[in-house]
Amino acid sequence: MLAPTPTETDFIGSAASPLKILVVEDNDLIREVLLLMLAGDEHVCRAACNAGEAETLVASEYFDLVITDHEMPGMKGRELALEVKRLSPSTKVILLTANAPKYRAAAASEGIDHVAAKPCDLPTLREAIAAVCPTCSPSTAL
Repeated sequence: MLAPTPTETDFIGSAASPLKILVVEDNDLIREVLLLMLAGDEHVCRAACNAGEAETLVASEYFDLVITDHEMPGMKGRELALEVKRLSPSTKVILLTANAPKYRAAAASEGIDHVAAKPCDLPTLREAIAAVCPTCSPSTAL
């Protein structure tokens, strides 16, 4: 079953507007920091603490972007990326991992649009988002 078909109002990631982003991170502190950074750029965010919760959200609502940790209990971020693309092919996926170079080569074949290194600061996060959603115009204030 595919995720709901996006409607015109679901595409909030149009030029000069925020994105609807799902953050998937099992570490509470890292998840909250990511949400704060994204909210500072006025993105509309939801959060999931594991891949199963993320699957449920992606199956029930549209997201422009999923930002996921790789090393999580149960399903890994790479597996989640494939599931996100199966449910919502137009949703972009950024994988956050401490082993970014290791995963970059196979990223596209695994449903991953961009791999970013952890820990992830605000400029790195903005760069990753710009790489997959070039029409987004985040704040440039640091």
